[in-house]
Amino acid sequence: MNKTELIASVAEKTGIAKRDADAVVNAVFNTIVETVASGEKVQLVGFGTFEMRSRNERQGRDPRTNQPITIPASKSPAFKPGKAFKGAMGWRFFLALRGISRRGHVDLPIFGRGRKGCGAFPPLCGPFSGYAPSWRAAERNVMRLDKYLKVSRLIKRRTVANEACDAGRVFVNGKPARASYDVKQGDLLEIQLGARTLKAEVLEVNEYATKDNASAMYRMVE
Repeated sequence: MNKTELIASVAEKTGIAKRDADAVVNAVFNTIVETVASGEKVQLVGFGTFEMRSRNERQGRDPRTNQPITIPASKSPAFKPGKAFKGAMGWRFFLALRGISRRGHVDLPIFGRGRKGCGAFPPLCGPFSGYAPSWRAAERNVMRLDKYLKVSRLIKRRTVANEACDAGRVFVNGKPARASYDVKQGDLLEIQLGARTLKAEVLEVNEYATKDNASAMYRMVE
């Protein structure tokens, strides 16, 4: 469902004109964005909570020069679905979505650069259009590179995986890759760990891999 279809549905269910429904829907979306941008929460009982999350300043490396850099502190909006929302979808549905933690948090990177259009999340239109939420990855059967490295246990800690990507020591299909790269079946990973280099072909992307079956996600390449 896109924004136009959503407005049409609201108009049909409420019995108001589409023009009025358009104004109402846009007013709701803009209010949510403005409130969260100001640092306040929007709590909708049963539906969920929109809020701003902060990430502290941290050290990393420029992948082009391998020089140490300071990654500035940042803020990003997030959505935590409510109990009724999760119940309607099924808990495993939410766990399967990329970017959603086991506490049910959904990252919504609507600030910064992104694609044009309203994407998969109609509320984030207008000045924040085009920033689709991370659950679209579940539909494409992909996973963030740093998460894949951790889940597959090629690297045991996600923070270490992030640092390796920032330092330009992780390559996908022969090219340096960022931690946000979407890993998919068939990708060839190369990880430089000190004096040794690991090469692995991605066989599957499995959100639910455990320590015992994580090795089934890849095949080591000579």
